[in-house]
Order: sequence, then C-alpha cells, then structure tokens
Amino acid sequence: MYFIKIFDINCFFNDKIKSFIKPLFFLNFSSKHNVLMNKREIKMSKIFTVEPNEFIKNLSEELKNYKEIQAPEWAKFCKTGVHKERCPVQDDWWHIRAAAVLRSVYRLGPVGTEKLRTKYGGRKNRGVKPEHHKKGSGSVIRKILQQLENAKLIKQASVGVHKGRIVTKEGKQLLNKVADIKEIVKKEAVSKKSEPVTEVQSKEDKQTQEAEE
Repeated sequence: MYFIKIFDINCFFNDKIKSFIKPLFFLNFSSKHNVLMNKREIKMSKIFTVEPNEFIKNLSEELKNYKEIQAPEWAKFCKTGVHKERCPVQDDWWHIRAAAVLRSVYRLGPVGTEKLRTKYGGRKNRGVKPEHHKKGSGSVIRKILQQLENAKLIKQASVGVHKGRIVTKEGKQLLNKVADIKEIVKKEAVSKKSEPVTEVQSKEDKQTQEAEE
C-alpha cells in the first residue's frame, strides 16, 4: 500500500507521471522509517559505546560498595552451571556476574530468570556424544537478581505481555556513571599517548645540543 516496485512503475507510466507518482508512494513509508530511526537514536545509550568487558569490570568495582550485594558462603564451592567443569577462578566472580546481569537487564529488560539462564549457559561436554546446550545456574542468577532488587538497582515490571525485571532510575545513573568514567579514562589515555613523543624528542634535542657543545 505504501510503495510500489520500481519496475511496475516503469512498465505502466512514462517519465513525467513517474516523477509525480513515485514520491506519493514512498512518502508515508519514508516518514515512518525516519521516525523509527530517530527513536533508535534517542534510545541509543553511551553505555553501549564502551567495551563490554572493561565496562563490566569497572561496574563490578562499583557494586562492591553496596552492602546488599555480597557473595554467599556457598559461592566458593559452586559452579555457574552444569556445563562447567570447575568453580570460578576469580575471588570476586560474584560481583563480576552481578555486573554482567545488571547490564543484561538494562539491555534486555523486562527479562526473567529463565532467559538469563539461557544467556549464561553453554555447551555441555558429554564425552564421545554430541555436545548439548545447558542452561546456567538458576540459583546464582536468582540470588543476584534478588540482591540487585534489594539494592534498588532493578525492579519488577511488565511491558505489554512481557514480565520481568527492568533497571530503575538509580540503576541507570550507576551505569551512566561507569560509562562516563570509562570515557574520561579513555580520553586521558589518548592524550597521554601523544605526550611522550614530544618528551622523547625534546630529550634527544638536549642530548644533541650537549654533544655539540
């Protein structure tokens, strides 16, 4: 209804009529497309411009300041899923996983435990038999979601037919804070890279001047 194929226009109309009809068919479609693109640009956050691994690492350091987010005693001995062979190596893996879950809730919310279990699952090694995908630990993800909710970083909500947890205003502020810190550090690193070049050149100039004297 909104547009007609170009070869159909070429078959039935001459050049003068085509120049008049063609914009009418594409006007409604292009206007809707522009509105969708503008919405996507508005929704695009600077959180996604930061490298995910570094962002999660910095966010985990911020989550250590929350008393509600603490690793339980059994976290030292548990695996993150049946597809894993050993326990996590990092001592602060609980906060790293909590940071990853918080970012996933911001990106996918409203989201529930089962979808996050699928996301943090993996392939199970079954020996000579083909590998099968297994979901991640539901207890770990469920406990992390409860702790994040107690810290008022996420909350339960429903959007249409979808129900689950979304990020609160405080959670968005924390995510934007970490993203801003990362961008500042990145800019400082870029500026520092250019500084040593001038310093080395100046030292070389001094050495040549001393040698000439």
